[in-house]
Amino acid sequence: MASGVHGRSGAVTVGATPSAVASVTGFSYEESAEETETTAMGDTAKSYLGGLRDGSGSIDCNWLSSDAGHTALLAGLAAGEEIALNLYPEGNTSTKAEYTGNVVINNMGLTSTKDDLVTISFSFRGFLTKGTVT
Repeated sequence: MASGVHGRSGAVTVGATPSAVASVTGFSYEESAEETETTAMGDTAKSYLGGLRDGSGSIDCNWLSSDAGHTALLAGLAAGEEIALNLYPEGNTSTKAEYTGNVVINNMGLTSTKDDLVTISFSFRGFLTKGTVT
């Protein structure tokens, strides 16, 4: 029987001295790599050379205007500067997976409706390195 990992323990921190981002409801991260075609005349199949890697993703939260993590993400967007980001799919717990690196926050969306919580979403761009929480 296959087993999996539940996302309920996931966590996000930001900044050089990491601040936890409060009320995270989910996050996503996707990696890609450039490719350059190297096929020459006479070849019978296409061939490629791998290039630079890239990453992008998003962080979704219930909005807390006084949260240090939310403030750091908003400041990164306003300044247009890289900020340190750490994603913890299984929680910020020793021996668990982490994705770390510097990213640019390139979008923020705020949603408020009459019958639900106010939510905020941040999109980012930058490659994150997979490691293990120490």
